[in-house]
Amino acid sequence: MTNPFWPDTANHAASILERCLGNEPAHCQAACPLHIDNRKMIALIGEGRFDDALAVVEEKLPFPKILGRICTRPCEPACKRREVEEAVAIRDLKRFVADHRERPAALPVPGPERRERIAIVGGGPAGVMVLRPSKFEGHCPMIRHGCRMALMVALNWSVECVKEES
Repeated sequence: MTNPFWPDTANHAASILERCLGNEPAHCQAACPLHIDNRKMIALIGEGRFDDALAVVEEKLPFPKILGRICTRPCEPACKRREVEEAVAIRDLKRFVADHRERPAALPVPGPERRERIAIVGGGPAGVMVLRPSKFEGHCPMIRHGCRMALMVALNWSVECVKEES
């Protein structure tokens, strides 16, 4: 099903790309902790290739829907467009393509199995980001995640309070 907003988004993305003043790598890409190729993503959005634009994001980030909501957007203050008008809303563009995926994500094929083992400490977003590439490089990673009992009690109490208020 085609989204009625996509043609406007594609046209706007194409005009942004035409006016981009970035160098190689683009300033926004250099400022991004994950070094996502934002210029390529915007070009693909401009062509209406939203799933391909999302694939550019997924090369570096396994959870693009989360990024569109919690990213602090360090790329936007670095955007050279600010010298002419407003910075490109890169975080919002990533969120748009993640929220409007047309086809299911293709899972990468794991590499040949290796003997080396990897222990990843922490099962939060950073730990899981390390897990994905190591698995597809053939490693057999193990996540070790701990949580204090006091924190679990506090979380359970918070959930119960929310349930009672509903």
